Amino acid sequence: MMVGEKKVAPLLVCILLIITAFGGISLLTEQGMLGNVEAADTGAQPIVGLTAGTFVDTNEVDLQDIAWHPSGNFAVAVGLGGWVFRYEPNTGNWIDIDSSAQTTVDLRAVTWHELTDEFIVVGGESVGTTVWTTDGYSQLSEFPESPEAELYDVAADPGSVSVIVVGLGGACFEYDGTWNEITDIDGSNDLYGAIFNGPGFGYYFVGYNTTINEGVLWRYDLNTAEPIDPPLHRGWETNIIYGIDHDPAGHMIIVGQNNIDVYDPLAEPEGEFITDEQPPSGMVGGEVFRGVTWFDDTAYIVGENFGDGIFYQFIVGENKVSEIPVSSSITQEQYAIDSLPGRPNSIISVGDHGSDSAWQISQTFGSNDIITDTKVPHIQYIDLYETDDLDKTQRLNTQLDVNPEGSNDRRYTLEVLVTHETQDYLESVDVYAWFDDGDTGVNSDYPEVDVEFRTRAFNFRAEYDHVGKVTSFSQVFPTVANDPEGYGDQQEVVLLETDSSATYEFVGDRDEWTLEFVFALGPQVRWAAGQDGNFLGPEYSPVKDEALATPNTWDLHIHAQDEGGGHNDMWGEFGIFRFTSLTISGLPGTYEGMGAPGQKIELTPVTSSIVKYSANCDHNLYVYVQDDLQGEATEDIIQASDLSVAGGFIGETDIGGPGESHPVYLLGSGDPASYVPPRNMYDYSLTSVSTVDEEPTTHPEIRWWVEIPAVSEDIYSSNIVYVLQHSG
Repeated sequence: MMVGEKKVAPLLVCILLIITAFGGISLLTEQGMLGNVEAADTGAQPIVGLTAGTFVDTNEVDLQDIAWHPSGNFAVAVGLGGWVFRYEPNTGNWIDIDSSAQTTVDLRAVTWHELTDEFIVVGGESVGTTVWTTDGYSQLSEFPESPEAELYDVAADPGSVSVIVVGLGGACFEYDGTWNEITDIDGSNDLYGAIFNGPGFGYYFVGYNTTINEGVLWRYDLNTAEPIDPPLHRGWETNIIYGIDHDPAGHMIIVGQNNIDVYDPLAEPEGEFITDEQPPSGMVGGEVFRGVTWFDDTAYIVGENFGDGIFYQFIVGENKVSEIPVSSSITQEQYAIDSLPGRPNSIISVGDHGSDSAWQISQTFGSNDIITDTKVPHIQYIDLYETDDLDKTQRLNTQLDVNPEGSNDRRYTLEVLVTHETQDYLESVDVYAWFDDGDTGVNSDYPEVDVEFRTRAFNFRAEYDHVGKVTSFSQVFPTVANDPEGYGDQQEVVLLETDSSATYEFVGDRDEWTLEFVFALGPQVRWAAGQDGNFLGPEYSPVKDEALATPNTWDLHIHAQDEGGGHNDMWGEFGIFRFTSLTISGLPGTYEGMGAPGQKIELTPVTSSIVKYSANCDHNLYVYVQDDLQGEATEDIIQASDLSVAGGFIGETDIGGPGESHPVYLLGSGDPASYVPPRNMYDYSLTSVSTVDEEPTTHPEIRWWVEIPAVSEDIYSSNIVYVLQHSG
């Protein structure tokens, strides 16, 4: 800049700083496969939802267990968050048992103790009171000197005061007047179910050994707990066993993840499993059975199949498991079931919150000549890989690179194999993905998307035309319509529809659709590193809680739908590497202005100078003047503190001095650092003042001023430095 009468232009040079960060650790796990669903014989529809009645709010209560009073006049149900309800079948009401005095820990099991004439309730976290009692009318009372553990089930000997509670980490305690810890079960055994199987049998526990990755069955009698070593048979390896019950003859039915077995403890020498060679009809790898009860000679089993409630029966003597028909999809997972001998309408199950959290199974149904098609589409596998990777290296549970400058050079393919046993019946497959914002499992859902989510969510769809026998691909979100700032071709997530493809093959008795969704990720798609760069759980799973186990990831949901409304779902996770960039056009960026001492002048660029920056993580942008402005011909200086700047989110702000110790933040702030989110909320192009007529931008242009002090006539210059800084 110039002072005095001589009209010589100053030179103010911008410098460029580009920050690009990459990083992350991947954890790969074995890929699983799912089987098929077979049709089941059906009769009258036997499953009826129990209307809430005075239930406080079924949309907020997850019921975990239910137990009947022997009179049949009422049952007690317990749930997450400390809920306890009394169900009265005559009125259909669910009555909250004094919620003002409830514990707030998760309650997971309840059983009736005949000798003490009270219900025993268990739950809790790793510390805190975990065992309570109630008569079904009064609030919970703390059990004397209750053990501190995370408990999942309780069983009682009706002929004595004995009560057994079990839980995670080998937790097992017996109460016979005082609490005694059963130490024979080591901490690698997570116990989920317990039962007293009658005099001469003792107690049995089921669960999962986290060391050998197998379901386990333990027997406890005469103060000693011993594992029952089953022969190798279908369904136990790498499967969690959740529930156990017995019939009048002492046979025990054991249910878990894709597992139903009946165990005969009287068989020599150590008992045997009598369903080894008979896989349950209708079972697939995604079915998780959690609760079981015996009624006469039939066991009733509940659980969930890809998020929906399921109901099965096992009839003694037939040695066959069959699905109980449901007239429409029950979207609430079922966790427990109980019944009373001789009371057919007492077969009641409870589960996840929803329009009905409890269901009644009628005894008026049976197998007959009516056949209902229960075939639904199944998602056999999900592969995510770089499109040009011939080895198709799995990229689920890893971090993906974004495309710099909005190019589509780096592409990914999401390959999904969907099967259906009814030809030409598949209707659509949806791909949903979203940044989970720290949520995991059932707490993570595809958001109610709007403009602000276009870098944090996307939805692709493949639809099958049964007439033309072709599949069309479309991007449901985000689209140009979701981009009011007009980025158009620079959409941050782009489905490359012409590169996406579908192939069909009829194999055996089923159709197979292989769908390839080819897409690219723009530079501001939300960074997600997982948990310290690691990813937990399997690459994908039909069990949402298992698949979406890692916070701060992109969660993936595949939904396959057929024309009859049948559907299946699969979930997975992936991450995205951090990417930031900062460029300034027109370098060297010459700013000039002239004036006399005492004047405040605005500095303008000779050519257009655009500051462009991109960040897919939280960030701030600041500017500083490298040194005081030095005269070319004299030793005079204009101090940096005589300069001021405006732009970004700030009005005119004075520069405090030279160097990085005097930053001015155009976005965010420092000390303590404050960051702004990626472009899902903001326009990321700041334009400086120019003689060129430019399109208006969302935020003020970057402008510079100087108050000229009493200095000699000269040209004074320094360097301006822009810094884009990211969090994490």
